Amino acid sequence: MIFDLSPYIEWTGSQAELVELVGGIESRLFGGGQTISARTFKYYRTKGVISPANGKKYGYLHLVQCLATRRLAAHGWTVKQLVQLIAGLEELQLTQVALGEVDADAALGLTVAEEVPASSLEVDIKEGDFKRLPLPVLAVHMLAVGVCDVFNHVLDGGHIVDGNDIPFSLKRAMGLLGRLCLESGHSDAFSSVHKTLALCKLPFNHSSWPIDAFKSPEFEFSSINLIDKDHRCPTQDCVELAGVGSEANLKEQFSFELLTQLCSGFGAKKHEVYKNVREFVGRNPITSVRDIAEFSREHAVSKVESFLTREVYDPVGSHILIGGLLHKCEKCGAPIRQVADGLGECVIKQCSEYGRHVSLVGGTVPDGDCLILSPHLLSFWFGPSIDELDVYDLAKSYKLEARLYPESDACDVSIDGFDIGIDIKSYASPYLLAYSLNRSIGRLTRYHKKIIAISDESIARHKDYLYMLKKHYRNEETLDFRSVSSLKNWLKGGL
Repeated sequence: MIFDLSPYIEWTGSQAELVELVGGIESRLFGGGQTISARTFKYYRTKGVISPANGKKYGYLHLVQCLATRRLAAHGWTVKQLVQLIAGLEELQLTQVALGEVDADAALGLTVAEEVPASSLEVDIKEGDFKRLPLPVLAVHMLAVGVCDVFNHVLDGGHIVDGNDIPFSLKRAMGLLGRLCLESGHSDAFSSVHKTLALCKLPFNHSSWPIDAFKSPEFEFSSINLIDKDHRCPTQDCVELAGVGSEANLKEQFSFELLTQLCSGFGAKKHEVYKNVREFVGRNPITSVRDIAEFSREHAVSKVESFLTREVYDPVGSHILIGGLLHKCEKCGAPIRQVADGLGECVIKQCSEYGRHVSLVGGTVPDGDCLILSPHLLSFWFGPSIDELDVYDLAKSYKLEARLYPESDACDVSIDGFDIGIDIKSYASPYLLAYSLNRSIGRLTRYHKKIIAISDESIARHKDYLYMLKKHYRNEETLDFRSVSSLKNWLKGGL
């Protein structure tokens, strides 16, 4: 459709008014779907995609920056690319991009071309070189972006998508999946958003996926599922696969950024506060308002109390209870889910009791101030912390000089200062982990001996995990890859 932005050339307004205006225009300009939220705008502004306000006012430049950003992000552009492009364009060029007069893929020509690795599967999908990706990989990437955008929408208070309210990224993914489906000799099974999202709970090599390319031995993401069926949130592999091509970076949205900002206000104590908060969460999947208040008083961090009660924990809802009772896993302490009459199971994948049926006996009526970790934090914070705390506690028991989350998460566990740094990973896919580490190993570079320990659960699902990880790792930094069990044995043996 032809849309005229000229009436807004002289427009000025506040941030809230800009978000409302952009949302109204993009719903008409892009044909419906998910519109921008204040949270997403703030994310783009913080990352430098959107220019600073003129005083406290925004104008036409900011409007077309937002609209161009939304169009390109819906086509898989990364924040890094958006920063490079948007800041360097004039209002006229931004208007052309926003109106679709410059195609989203053609807009790549407005940026400085980067050298692309020879192998298509070595292309960094986070850098947006989508034309070079095989169609199955592109479809899976865009689907991961779509899943993250849907979850972002729900986090921002939106309703579950229906056929008339689908993020552009998910629409594009469904189109690509439909094409692959037809190429496999099947009818298009991806016209329903609900059926598409339901399939995302299964790994791509599952028989329910009607796409032959996903079953190929050459398809490196066959073991990945994008939605955690237990916690109803994107999996870690989904977030990695989507990268910052999604509407906003979920790694930062999962309260990490809020925690980092909170801790920065404690000055010299910020690293200690960060460690204490992460440890508290890792040891308390279920807690209470009173316990959080006691923790805050004990560590003299009153500001943390509100963060934990409002951003990290939720009241215990009736869906958590079984017959009005709260049942906890005897191993990790997380809530148990009912699977049959009289039977339940732990839903934390890193727990040794995961998936095992247990008798539902000994449940308790929760107190009125009882709190439970938000579902996505059970998956992204608590689950990984099981191995992290096990390794830390083991090192301490052997009188090793161990630190947990040193320097606000430079690594998971350090030993003897900067002598040994340990990061524990629970990616389902060794390929995605390799790609992530090839881009950066973060502040693990500061340590003399750098260890990447893979959860035993991940290795159990992918027997040649360590072999494939080593094969595809190409970063110049030397890493020691091993399982968590091997790491523990190494610690027990005195290093």
